[in-house]
Amino acid sequence: MSQPEVKWGALQRYPLRHNFVIRPAGGDKIIAAPVGYPAERRTIRIGHTSCGHSGSRVLPVYLSQLKNRWGIKIADILGE
Repeated sequence: MSQPEVKWGALQRYPLRHNFVIRPAGGDKIIAAPVGYPAERRTIRIGHTSCGHSGSRVLPVYLSQLKNRWGIKIADILGE
């Protein structure tokens, strides 16, 4: 069974509702964990092909980074 497709619009809503910060970096976006969040590395860069508009499909590599770094699963993102 393959992973469900996650769009940038859905991914963008999850961090904003949980006090993460999304800031631009050229065409890319950087998601930064809130202060005091228990994480060794506090930021993830999402490439421009995955965050160009709300309908852009987020590549599995970025979803894997979210899960490995902060424990955010696809079900969490799509369940919001």
